[in-house]
Amino acid sequence: MLKEEYLLGNPLQIDSDKYIDIEEPGVLINHSCEPNAGIANTTTLIALTDITQHTQIFFDYSTTMSDGLWIMNCACSSIHCRKIIEDFHLLPELLKEKYLKMAIVQDYIVREHAAKA
Repeated sequence: MLKEEYLLGNPLQIDSDKYIDIEEPGVLINHSCEPNAGIANTTTLIALTDITQHTQIFFDYSTTMSDGLWIMNCACSSIHCRKIIEDFHLLPELLKEKYLKMAIVQDYIVREHAAKA
């Protein structure tokens, strides 16, 4: 999927100019600033905490975003809520480092981050 097409469907950014369209059940996973899951190895959803049956699954959308094209107001109700969901490079430094250590940041963003360091 090209950047121009990313508004169609349910895109997940997997490279600086590549998106995949998420279908069910992936499209049912929402954002939280205090996620219980994350995306590792580009497309693999992993649990960050024990997730019991009937618990909603959340990941931090910012760990997959670095295109400067999309932001969203956040109302996740977490005490850590940032109030806005935006690109990874705009996250607070400590949070970026935490997510990088957890290996739940898209590989292309990890490369971009390393190049800026």
